[in-house]
Amino acid sequence: MPAPSVLHVLRANLQRAVIISLVVGTALLLINHGDHLALEPICPHFYAKAVCTYVVPFGVSMVSALFAARDR
Repeated sequence: MPAPSVLHVLRANLQRAVIISLVVGTALLLINHGDHLALEPICPHFYAKAVCTYVVPFGVSMVSALFAARDR
């Protein structure tokens, strides 16, 4: 059986990666930046950090799915 294409793997795991990113990203955001959320006003560079906090778990999940599909 041929290995699935990259596009097929990405499409199949997109919903799971988004859910993982939301759960893990929110936990990381609260742990790492919870004190900044309580302060007024929030610094402009905080938004970039917050976005990265969600992008990293998404990327890790998608790359892990690609490696797992490749190893099958």
